[in-house]
Amino acid sequence: MAANRKRKDNKGSPQLPRKEIEDLPPAPAGKKWVKKRRWWNCTPVKCFLLILVAIFVLNFASLKREEKALFPQGELYDIGWGQKLFMRCTGKGTPVVLLDSPIGETSDIWTMVEPLLNKHTKVCVYDRAGLGFSHRGYRNTTEYAQDYGKEAKRRDTLTLGTVERMVDDLHRLLHVSSVVSDSNTPLLLVGMDFSTLISRFYAQFYENEVAGLVLIDPLVETLFDNNSTWSQYWYNEVISHVRVLYLSSLIGINRIALLTGYIKPIENKKVVKIVSENIVNRRKYLMCNSVHLSSVIEEIAMTNDSLAQVKTVLKVKPFPQDIPVAVVKYKDFDKSAEDIKKLWNTEQEGLKRVHSQLKEYFIPGADFNSMYLHPQAIASIILKSINQWREDNVKQ
Repeated sequence: MAANRKRKDNKGSPQLPRKEIEDLPPAPAGKKWVKKRRWWNCTPVKCFLLILVAIFVLNFASLKREEKALFPQGELYDIGWGQKLFMRCTGKGTPVVLLDSPIGETSDIWTMVEPLLNKHTKVCVYDRAGLGFSHRGYRNTTEYAQDYGKEAKRRDTLTLGTVERMVDDLHRLLHVSSVVSDSNTPLLLVGMDFSTLISRFYAQFYENEVAGLVLIDPLVETLFDNNSTWSQYWYNEVISHVRVLYLSSLIGINRIALLTGYIKPIENKKVVKIVSENIVNRRKYLMCNSVHLSSVIEEIAMTNDSLAQVKTVLKVKPFPQDIPVAVVKYKDFDKSAEDIKKLWNTEQEGLKRVHSQLKEYFIPGADFNSMYLHPQAIASIILKSINQWREDNVKQ
C-alpha cells in the first residue's frame, strides 16, 4: 500500500503521507523520505500574507460595526453635494457658543467643557470634514453636483485641508442646521491651536455673525516665518508619527497594537480615569480608521497653506476691531519640548498687533489635556466672554 502511494518531488525524492514516515524503513542511498504536503501547510511568506489578509478583513468588519455602535449624540447635516458633517447642539440662549477642536481632534475633546456651558447658553460642537464621523470633502465637487453651476466651480477652487475650505464648510453647516438663521444670530467662536485660525478667518468673512472669539493656545500665522525649528518639528516629527499610524491602519495593525497594549488610545493616565468608556472606545475606533487618519495628515500637511491664507486675508482686510478677542495661554509647559513651546508662545505676542480688543488669560499648569483636566478654568473664561457680550447688548 505504501509503495502505491509513493510520489516523487522535483528532485526525485519519494514523497509520502506524514503518518507513514515514522514506520518506513531507511530511505535508499542518496535519497530521503519527504512529507506529503497538505493544504494547510504553507511557506512562511504565504502564512504571513494570510495573517495580514485575516487582520484586514476583521478590522474592516469591526469598523463597520463600531461606526454604528459608537456614533455620538448628534446629527449628520448635508452641507451640499452629499457631503455630511457631524454636529451636536445642546442648551438654549445667546450667544451661541461654537466649540472647534484642535488639529486632528474630534468634538469628543470638549466632553468635559460642554456640560458646564450648556446650562447658560446654546452650545454646539462639530467635526471638521473627514474627522470623527464627518464625511471627507470632495476634491472635485462638480463630479457630484447635479448641476455645474458657479457655486460648484467656486468650491473646487478651495483646497481640502486648508482654512478657507474649512470656513466654507462651517458656514454651510451653521446655516443648513439653522444654528445661524439670519445675520443677527451671534456666535462666540471658541478654538484651540489650529482651529483658532478657523475662528479668526470666519470672523474676517462673516463679521456680522460673530459676537466674539476665545482662542485657546492659538497657532499664529507667523510661526513658520524664518523659523526652521518649528517647521522641521511640524513636518518631520508630527506628520511622520501620524503617517505611521495611517499606514498601519490600512492593514489593521493598529487594532492588534491596541489590543496588546502596545499603543494606547489616550496616553495621559489622569484623563483615562475621568473620561467615559465610550470616549475611549471612539478613540480606539478612530485610530483604526484610515479615513480619519488621512484627514489628520491632510490638515497637518496643509498647515503652511492655511497660515499663508490667514496672512493674505489680513493684508486685504484688517480684522474687525469691534469683535472682542480672548486669548488663553498656558503658563507652564512640558520641559521636554521647552524650546519648541517657547517659540510658540513668543509668536502669540504678535496677536496684540492684530487684535486691539485682546484680553489675555493664563491657566497655570495647563497643557494640551486642559480640556479634560481643567474644564472649569476653560469654561469660566468662555462664560466671561458670554456675560460681557450680554452686558454690552443690554446697554445698547
